[in-house]
Amino acid sequence: DDLAAMAGLTPPMEPGGARRDVAAHELIRERLRSDPDAVVVDHGGRTRDAKTLDALADRFAAAVLRHGTDGVRVGLRLRRSAELLAAVQGTLRAGASFVMLDPDDPARRHDDIALDAALAAVVDDVDAF
Repeated sequence: DDLAAMAGLTPPMEPGGARRDVAAHELIRERLRSDPDAVVVDHGGRTRDAKTLDALADRFAAAVLRHGTDGVRVGLRLRRSAELLAAVQGTLRAGASFVMLDPDDPARRHDDIALDAALAAVVDDVDAF
């Protein structure tokens, strides 16, 4: 019943609309690679082009795989940024899933969430992971 209700909220696809046979992160990767010079992030006065975001997502995915977290959950304790977008994209590219952790929440809350969600890793810094 829930799936039917959710399907009713989604308008029918127009001809030439999004492909339903491809995961969203794969469509994002295709889009990033189709126009590498396009500005895709403008945050805090700092811009990132598609090529830079795509490369960061690939590096993050490789790090996830090196840590043996393929197919598991990764906690992302990052502020809103291009790095957060790349971490989400990279986590999905690696076949893992992510759990968002608010950096302003108390450490005890993060510990409880990490235990509940069986997080394999918690990332505070994309470059360090």
